[in-house]
Amino acid sequence: KLVEMTSGFTSYTASTTGVDVDAGGAGMAEASKALQEVLLAEDSYLQEVLLEEAARLADALVRDRFYALAEASPVAVEDVTSFLDQPKHLLDRLNIPAPLRPLALPLTLPGEVARAVSPLVVKSSEDEAVLTAARAIYDQFTQAAAENEGEGGGGGGGVGSVLSSPQLSE
Repeated sequence: KLVEMTSGFTSYTASTTGVDVDAGGAGMAEASKALQEVLLAEDSYLQEVLLEEAARLADALVRDRFYALAEASPVAVEDVTSFLDQPKHLLDRLNIPAPLRPLALPLTLPGEVARAVSPLVVKSSEDEAVLTAARAIYDQFTQAAAENEGEGGGGGGGVGSVLSSPQLSE
């Protein structure tokens, strides 16, 4: 649904870009003010949805990048895991008494954290759906920005340069 709304928004924007109905800028100022009121209002549902979706996208991107790294170089992941486990193995071999083990926590904590986090970075089908939707929205905006810049509507930079993201454009 969000992709359909984005498509409608970009086609509306593209069809109204060349129209000069607001020479003084008053309409754009009013629109900007209204958008700020909607987004910055207390208990804004739109703000809540945008933040929730941004968090879902960030989570999916982290898991996707971790999965890609693990898939591209499984040996590197095993080496890092083995390296992080070395302090724990050393403590086990030295037979350090239990009351003194908490003193070694700074040495063993990275390995413990890595083991605790590993189940959380498994890529899911929901992640793929979130990334697919983000790519579709990204494509819509970049296509509209390119068309707008091609028609003389954009000077240097523009939306296309701001939205260029290698993670989303793959």
